[in-house]
Amino acid sequence: MEKTKEQLNPEQIDEKALKESIQKNNYIPDGYEVLFTHGNLHDIEIVMTESEWDGLLSDMKTYAQKDWDKKGLTGNYRQADFKYKGPLGEIEIDEIGFRTKGHYTRPLPRDTKGLFHRAHFKIKFNKPFDEKPGTIEDISRNERRFCSLRELELRVNLQDTRWDNSQIRELFCYDLLQKAGVYTSRTGSAKLTIHIGRNKHYFGIHTLIEPIDKSFLTQRFGKKGNDGNLYKCLWGDSGPATLEPLDSKFTGNVIFSEKRVIGIKDWKKHYRPTYDLKTNKQNPEHKVLHAFIKNLNKLKGQKLKEYLETHFETDRFLRYQAMNVLVGKWDDYWAMGNNYYLYFNNTGKIDFFPNDYDMSLGGGFALFDTATIGIYEWGNRCKSFLKLVAPSIPPFLLNACCEYTSPLSEKIFEIPEYRKLYEQYLKEFITPENKLFLYSEYEKKFDMMHELYLPYLSNDMGEGFVMVNEYGTKVYFRNKTKSIIKQLGLNEAEYEIF
Repeated sequence: MEKTKEQLNPEQIDEKALKESIQKNNYIPDGYEVLFTHGNLHDIEIVMTESEWDGLLSDMKTYAQKDWDKKGLTGNYRQADFKYKGPLGEIEIDEIGFRTKGHYTRPLPRDTKGLFHRAHFKIKFNKPFDEKPGTIEDISRNERRFCSLRELELRVNLQDTRWDNSQIRELFCYDLLQKAGVYTSRTGSAKLTIHIGRNKHYFGIHTLIEPIDKSFLTQRFGKKGNDGNLYKCLWGDSGPATLEPLDSKFTGNVIFSEKRVIGIKDWKKHYRPTYDLKTNKQNPEHKVLHAFIKNLNKLKGQKLKEYLETHFETDRFLRYQAMNVLVGKWDDYWAMGNNYYLYFNNTGKIDFFPNDYDMSLGGGFALFDTATIGIYEWGNRCKSFLKLVAPSIPPFLLNACCEYTSPLSEKIFEIPEYRKLYEQYLKEFITPENKLFLYSEYEKKFDMMHELYLPYLSNDMGEGFVMVNEYGTKVYFRNKTKSIIKQLGLNEAEYEIF
């Protein structure tokens, strides 16, 4: 939980000493761009005691015993030291928070047989441990940053539960979204070593992911625009985050009898709300979210358009929707009510931030044919997903869980101006001169990253070390581009087809 000096009711503070301490704890404040520049490889070492590492494993095992889906989704950070070498020089930061990350892709990084496994990890640079509340040390720790970040994610390259042999699927897609004008995470590259007690273990290449948090907001909106409500929206305890009317659907489901719709995640209590407030936790109120959902569902046509023009970043959303359809990321808002953030900017409009691009470009298991599906046929796929992953669910329960719509996408596309703009962006993004959704751009990125990664792909776990430009990716680009050309009635000769 973020704290301010006023909220801490601190002791008599020496302002000069506090300022100096905060400055001292602001590591490489201008390093953000270097950290997230593709072609830079950063060397990160995490140093932990045996007891802290064992505690990390114990946290996961204890949580999994109580968690309904048997995953160790603990949010507990263990104490470690952080060492960095790379384009930014050499930096050491004592006492950072370190834990595993992920949902279905979160294995025990050391199993019951003592075998190590690659995993997603998260670093929290401003995690407090033994600091006394209200002291210079505590306030300074809360303000500690690395490259202007409070946190940093290190993701192994997976496509659902299988290794992504391209090693760049997420990195490439996030970059495409950025270039298309969408606000989402920046990415970089790192090789990770974890030093446990006296032993070092090389965990291989990871993709660095910028977390969507208050530091993310500051980078995009400045300090004057970073104080609004930020919600992580996902398929949570009360089902998917479809933005449908709250009262009609969220009256409890087959797993939880109580409502778990809007709130603040509490991993200790196994509470995971569908709309999870990530900022302003000290004094939470959800009026802005309620109002947005109410207006989105109540208004139609021109009135809805006028509301969205005033209150919602519609252009950025349409850019996202077009690029998301192109890269074929189906585990999203439109199809699954999952994997996005809503930000209610305190100085402006509501923004939509997508995340999680491991299953894209034809990778991972296919819930539907993302390469050839109609541009308005993405639709809600919750029932299809559950029938696939849990075929034993009785039909009446399946229907109770999965009869949803996706009003943010579906109602926007009922407005002719927005349909036209969406189709315009689809056309722009496949136009060769714009150098966006093109296989040649993917190939160029792959070649650059392959040269960078190749000496460091082998790891001590012997997992996920293959890096090849798979033919299936080329086929995906070809089929997707041809499908868009056909649907929009374009001239195939003007586009890049292999």
